[in-house]
Amino acid sequence: MTSESVLTSIDEVVESGRTVISGDSSIVMDMVEEAMQKGTTIDAVVESGRTIISGDSAIVMGLLQEAVQKGTILTFYVPRSQFDPIMRQIWTPERIKEAKMESVSKEETDRIERELEVPCEGEILVTRLECPCGDEYGAFEFMQQGIRTHGKDWMNGVIGLKKAAIIRANPSNNPICPKCKQALATAFCYSWCGYYSCC
Repeated sequence: MTSESVLTSIDEVVESGRTVISGDSSIVMDMVEEAMQKGTTIDAVVESGRTIISGDSAIVMGLLQEAVQKGTILTFYVPRSQFDPIMRQIWTPERIKEAKMESVSKEETDRIERELEVPCEGEILVTRLECPCGDEYGAFEFMQQGIRTHGKDWMNGVIGLKKAAIIRANPSNNPICPKCKQALATAFCYSWCGYYSCC
């Protein structure tokens, strides 16, 4: 099964109003037990250790906030109808300012579309980082690193999601300067076109 087909299957699951949470099986099981205590319906536990949890955006937000507070690395695939309300709670104007996120320029989005063939439809906010070598790490470098790390199929799968959005709690990937290949110690925050964000 390709990355693109897995993401298409996820898109179908979230279309039915479910949220997919991806993470280490012990972390997911802790969250499932807590969700069960709160009365959340557990629809399926699949062999890979991932869980599909059915719940409204308040429950998803609670799980997400707990993951962020504990530093747990998790990926949530949520219906797009839940994404915007959750993002409004996470990326408040104060938090955007604190994270030093800024809108990506038209010139940079044009470059991403032209050179990386990644559509940029919607607002993109990122933290701009400066490497000690003097080079800058922004939206273009983030997408470039994502393609290098995961492959173009994965990127096309993420872009191809029509009903799902992705929220990454405490993403573990460090930004790497494309010029000197040094890992940048500062966190890179992003919210991409209304369907892909970290927190």
